[in-house]
Amino acid sequence: MFFLQFLRDKIQPGDEVTRSFVEHMLPRLMEQYADVSAKGGDHSKYQQLSAEVRRKFEAKDDQSMVSHLLNGIFPTLRLMKLLDDEKLSEQPFSDIERQVYILSYLMHDVDKIMYHDEGLDGDERKIDTATREAIERTIEKIRGYLERCDVADFFPDYAEYLEDITYLVVNTQQQYGTHLSTYLWRFRLRERRVLALRDLCTYSDQIAYLVQSPSAILLERETHTLRRILQDVSRDELVFTYHQLREVRGLLTNVINSGLISLFTEKREGIWPYLFFSDGVVYIQRKSLKFSLTTEQIVEQVREKLRELCAGVIKSQAPGFKFSIQGIAKHPGYYYEFLSLEEYAALLVDFTIQRTTNDITQIPMGKLRQMQARGEIAANLPLEFETDKQTGMLSRFYSVIFTTLLGSFDKKQAALRERVEQAMVKQLELSPYWEQGKTIPGKGGVE
Repeated sequence: MFFLQFLRDKIQPGDEVTRSFVEHMLPRLMEQYADVSAKGGDHSKYQQLSAEVRRKFEAKDDQSMVSHLLNGIFPTLRLMKLLDDEKLSEQPFSDIERQVYILSYLMHDVDKIMYHDEGLDGDERKIDTATREAIERTIEKIRGYLERCDVADFFPDYAEYLEDITYLVVNTQQQYGTHLSTYLWRFRLRERRVLALRDLCTYSDQIAYLVQSPSAILLERETHTLRRILQDVSRDELVFTYHQLREVRGLLTNVINSGLISLFTEKREGIWPYLFFSDGVVYIQRKSLKFSLTTEQIVEQVREKLRELCAGVIKSQAPGFKFSIQGIAKHPGYYYEFLSLEEYAALLVDFTIQRTTNDITQIPMGKLRQMQARGEIAANLPLEFETDKQTGMLSRFYSVIFTTLLGSFDKKQAALRERVEQAMVKQLELSPYWEQGKTIPGKGGVE
C-alpha cells in the first residue's frame, strides 16, 4: 500500500518504535476504523446513538478516526524526540513509555469506537472507573479493542501496562469522563511518568484537530492548552511560532513556503519546522532565540528558491531545446532567467551530445562538395572523409559555441565578441583551420 510505504520511508533510522507501529498496528487500524468518525460526519444511520450524541458529532468538521489518530501520534512522537535530542525533558522517554503513549492515544476515543460497535447495548458502551471493579472491567474493554489491532506484535508486554494505558485513555480529555485521581489505580510505570504521558495524550488530541491553520497555534483561544503543555514538557524552554501566507497560488506558494523555511532555519540553531500546511508552517523554537526578517530578505530568498527549482528542471530536461534544420540550437528565452553562464554552457554541451543520435552531416557535406565543385569555396579545403554520429555531435557542438553562445553578444559588444571568439578558437585548437573555415558562406544549409 502506497500510504504505508510512504510512512516507512519517512521514519528516521533507529526509530524502531514508530517503525513497529506502522508495520504491525497501522494496517489493522485502517481496516478497523477507516470509516469510523472521530469528529463530524452524518450519524443518522446510527440509531443506537442518542440525538444528543449525534448532534455533538455533526456539529464539528469531518475527521475520520484513523486521520485523528495519526494526526496526533506523529507530531507528538516528533516532539518527544526533539525533547530528548535537545535534552529538555526531565528524563529521556524510554521505548516502553513511547509504546504506552501510542496505545493510550489510540484508545483515547474508545467511547466513540464503542458508539459504532453494533454488538454493544447502551450500558456496555459506558466507560466507568469509579470503583476498582469498574476499572478492571474497563481494562478488559481496552484489551479487547487493542487485540483487534494486533497489539502484541507491536508491544509484546502490553498486558503488563494495561492499567497505565487505561488510566491515560480515560484522562486524555480534560473535561468529559476524566478520573484524574490515581487512587485505586495500580500503575506499572512511575506515577510521575504516567502523568507526563497524560499531558502528551492531551497534546495529541488537541493538535490533531484544533490547529487548522498555522496562525491558530498562537492566535486561537482553544490552542492555549497546547502552548501550556509545550512549555511544561520543555521546562519553559520551547514555544511555537509560525509563518502563514495570505493566499495559496499553486507552485509559487510551495516555492515561497520553502524559501521561508530556509530563512527561518538555515544557519540558525534552535528552531525546527513542525507542522506543514498548504499556506504555511508551524515551528517549534527555543524561547531564547530572537530574530527578525526583512521584506528584502524574503523576496531575495524566494527568488533564489524559484531560480533553483526552475533551473533544476531546465538542467535535467532541457524543455524546448532543439536544433533547427540548419543545425542551430534553439531554446526558450527563459533559460537566461534561471541559468548561470556556466550552467547554460554545460546544458548546451550535454544536450547537444544527448540529442544527436545519428550522423546529421551527410547532407551539409554533400552541399559543401557541390559548392567546392562550383568554385564557391577553396579547392584545397579537405572534404573527402567519412562522417559518423560523432561528426554530427562535433558539428553541432561548434554551432553551439560559435553561433548560439557567441551570438548572445549584441552589436555594441563586437570587440568583446572578437576576443572571446579568438580565445575559444585557441582553446579548441582550431587556429590552423579557422581563417580557411571562415571562407565558407553561411547559406544553403551549411551554416
